[in-house]
Amino acid sequence: MSDASDLIRRAREMAKLAEEATPGPWRIGEGEAKRRRYRTVMSQSGFRLLSMRTNYLERDADARLIAAAPDMARLLGQLADELERLRSENARLKGSTMYECLDCGATCMGKD
Repeated sequence: MSDASDLIRRAREMAKLAEEATPGPWRIGEGEAKRRRYRTVMSQSGFRLLSMRTNYLERDADARLIAAAPDMARLLGQLADELERLRSENARLKGSTMYECLDCGATCMGKD
């Protein structure tokens, strides 16, 4: 399993990818060409980012996942910020003489 620092770094890389990509939100469209149905993933402005045939049920799920990618990447960045904040707060609390236990609410002894 990765340590928290590695997770934070990787989450921020994903958030940076979202910042560099076509701005979201992305949406799913439908179409038909040559008697074949397809799904498209389009930007907010209507630019087609991706088209795929929908012969299989997985294609719909794939399209939804791809369309959600910008929001998921931004969320990863926000979670990385929150994880880093909590790690700092945890370190600060462990360094204090007494702190309130987050598990049980009791006052516990910390490091001197």
